[in-house]
Amino acid sequence: MVTPQGDILCTSRQALSGTPYTREALLEKISAGVSDLQKQYGELGAAAIGVSIPGPCDPYKGIFLRNFTNDISDWPIVDDLTRLFALPACGDNDVNACAVAEKTFGSCKNCTDYMWVTLSFGCGGAFFLNNALYRGSGFLAGEVGHIPVLFENPARCKCGVYGDMEIEGSGTAIGRKYIEQAGLPPDPTFSSMDVSRLARAGDEKALALFSESGYYLGRICAMAINMLNLPKIVLGG
Repeated sequence: MVTPQGDILCTSRQALSGTPYTREALLEKISAGVSDLQKQYGELGAAAIGVSIPGPCDPYKGIFLRNFTNDISDWPIVDDLTRLFALPACGDNDVNACAVAEKTFGSCKNCTDYMWVTLSFGCGGAFFLNNALYRGSGFLAGEVGHIPVLFENPARCKCGVYGDMEIEGSGTAIGRKYIEQAGLPPDPTFSSMDVSRLARAGDEKALALFSESGYYLGRICAMAINMLNLPKIVLGG
């Protein structure tokens, strides 16, 4: 629950581990989160709902178009939220939302041109150009996570591209690669957070994986700077 000035009044977290990534299951999680906020804050009195969507979306129709990791597609999430809570709702790609928030509340208030990059579970980007968010012709501008960064023995991303940033350098990739290189049994719960703890303890495999990911991220940023002459890139995730 936030104010128009961006002040956070209360927060609820709902774990998704073990949750099927279906429309019904995710709406149940959202409802549980809203109920938790009401317990914390009382009557919310919200004026609207905003949802940041982890994947390509149509922000004008409020449709979650696709997520390459969980196979969600063509979900009219804004209509569902409006019906569920009887409030006006709007949605946008999560990374686009981050870029706009950085302009509105963050370090880019006085910057007209920049790129935001999220490196987290996956990898995404957004461009803010000529003082406005740039979406592209099909709402897909800034999908830096699907630019190839590795060309020798690359893995295949679920988007179909081999060796892109998401499959080779994201948080999920760091966890997967450590397990592979250490010869450990597959473990979907093992993540980059676990590798981070190992790296801080001096584990050479873990340190090398973070160095590799950082190198790939640097290549992505250099491409954007050379193509668009950007003065600033903001990293998050």
